Amino acid sequence: MKLAVTYDEGKINARFGKVKAFKVYDVEDGVIKAQSIRTVETDDLDEKAAILKETGAEKVICGNICMHCQENVRNAGIEILGCVQGDADAAVDAYLAGTLKYETDPEILK
Repeated sequence: MKLAVTYDEGKINARFGKVKAFKVYDVEDGVIKAQSIRTVETDDLDEKAAILKETGAEKVICGNICMHCQENVRNAGIEILGCVQGDADAAVDAYLAGTLKYETDPEILK
């Protein structure tokens, strides 16, 4: 499984629409096998979702995400785990441990 996080200097970016990088984790049997950072060099919201899809991520951990971006990300087949703050690596560890608190309700995510 590939899991992405909206990434900003080690932290989860608070707004998907402002993301400048995704940190992508390759996970196998609940263990992180590899990590990489994919830079985002556009302000176009549609392109940001397309770049996320190109990473192969099945899920994205993020802060808030507007309805337009939610639609694009979901249409790309990526599950949104939103309203998460703090350290990106710690959030992924918590997700893998089953303890990450996140939101999936579109109205709350925006």
